[in-house]
Amino acid sequence: ITERGLFCLSHLTNLKKLILSECKNLRDDGLVSLSNLTNLNQLDISQCFKFTDQGAIVLTCFTKLTNLNLCTCWRITDAVFTKLSILTNLTKLNLESCCITEKGMVCLSNFIHLKHLDLTGCQRITEGIVYLSKLESLTTLNINYTHITDKAVFYLSNLINLNHLFLNGCVNLTDEGVVSLSN
Repeated sequence: ITERGLFCLSHLTNLKKLILSECKNLRDDGLVSLSNLTNLNQLDISQCFKFTDQGAIVLTCFTKLTNLNLCTCWRITDAVFTKLSILTNLTKLNLESCCITEKGMVCLSNFIHLKHLDLTGCQRITEGIVYLSKLESLTTLNINYTHITDKAVFYLSNLINLNHLFLNGCVNLTDEGVVSLSN
């Protein structure tokens, strides 16, 4: 699928779910053409490597989104995450292997209804995990292969609804950090 194909979808204004995963030829213009699909509650643009901040800004039009998958959209930066905080209905967010930094993590604290968050492989995250402590609805947190520290993981103990925690490959995390979760 290319921009031409996405443009043809733009008239489907009642569309609620759109999965475009692995559409490697899609570019920013194609995503922008979908801005009138305001009824979307699920959007998956994972592994669409050509999307940048310029195209991703259109995500702010989708205020009914509950599920957003940006896995490996590594050209999307903190500049977009700061604007996405208006997506207050999000319950599931996949940012695996995205270029989110501490600045972007601050914005995630606005997603108070978030239940599932995947930050696998977000290599720029260390102490920013502290901002997740406000996400009281969070039940699943995947922080595999991040650079979180013992100090930061302490704040996850505030997440009383957390049922699933994934810590594979967190090389900066020690027993001391894990013990702090039980306090």
